[in-house]
Order: sequence, then structure tokens, then C-alpha cells
Amino acid sequence: MAGRTLVTKLGQRARGPLLIACKRSELNHYQGTEHGKLEEVPLASKGWNHGKARNDHFTVLPLPPEAAAPGRPFGELGIDGRMVEALQSYNIHNATEFQEEAVATLLGGKHALLAAETGCGKTAAYLVPLIQRLRPSGLPNAP
Repeated sequence: MAGRTLVTKLGQRARGPLLIACKRSELNHYQGTEHGKLEEVPLASKGWNHGKARNDHFTVLPLPPEAAAPGRPFGELGIDGRMVEALQSYNIHNATEFQEEAVATLLGGKHALLAAETGCGKTAAYLVPLIQRLRPSGLPNAP
């Protein structure tokens, strides 16, 4: 299916692999599908209190390895060198796309609500910029 463009019954263009498979295929979600800012995103779980939704279900599928783009090194995101070294000691070298966006937002001093699937790096995306902003520069072991 990679490389093909599908058009769902709701009219959105599906440009990538299937990410969320629903019992009702018109509610499937594909990587790269975009929705307008004010557009309602069709969700399988939205009408579960309705009788027509009986036995509805969805499955979140893993992202195929070839679809996952390698992220940028944390050092390129404005993270302090000492923090980068600490991350590398835990074998964490590149940020995920989610982490790139979150780190930029949080280092910019903006408020953010981070929500994503398990295993995408939410904890590091939140704590790395937080620790960096709390740690005074020039004090190597400051709390």
C-alpha cells in the first residue's frame, strides 16, 4: 500500500500506511492524512453510546520501520551539550518528530499539552527542556 494514494469515503486523501484500522473502514486513519483546523476528525469511538456502534472497534497499528524518519540529533534542537551527553549515555541520540516539535515549543517558553501514543518519547520531550530551563547556565551541578 506504500506509495499509493487512497481516498476514504469521507474524502480525505490517505497518503501513507494505515495507522488506525476500524471496523468501519471509512473511519480508518492513514499516515499523512490532514484535517482542517476546524474540521471534525472522524473517530470510531465518538458514537459508542449509540446503538449503531455496537461491536465497533479499532486497532492502532505499529508504524512500519521504513515509514519512520530518523529524527535530528538533540544537539541541533538547542539542547545544552551536557544534557545531550547525558541522553547519549542512555543511548538516546536523535529526537523523534514529536520530540522535535515539543522541545522547540517548550524551549520557547510556551505552554504545551503533550499527548501521543505510548513509546513516542513524551517524557523526554517534556523533561529535557524543563530541566534545561530550570538549570542556571554556568553552574554545572546546580539543582
